[in-house]
Amino acid sequence: MSTTKFTWNEDTLSAFRFEAQYDTYANIKEQVEFFVAVDCHLEDGETEEMLVNDLINQIYSKDD
Repeated sequence: MSTTKFTWNEDTLSAFRFEAQYDTYANIKEQVEFFVAVDCHLEDGETEEMLVNDLINQIYSKDD
C-alpha cells in the first residue's frame, strides 16, 4: 500500500473538515471523489484512488 502524502490547499482541507463535522463519512467520501475527479490533475503514477485516500486521511487526521 502506498504511503504517499499529497499537499492539499489549506482552504480545501478546511472546507472538507468543516463539512465532516456535520455530514456522514460516506457523504464526505463521495464529495471527495467528485472533487478529485473534477478538480485534480493526476501526475505520473498517480491514481484518483490515491488522491481520494490521502485527502480523506488528511480530513479525518488529528495531526494538524
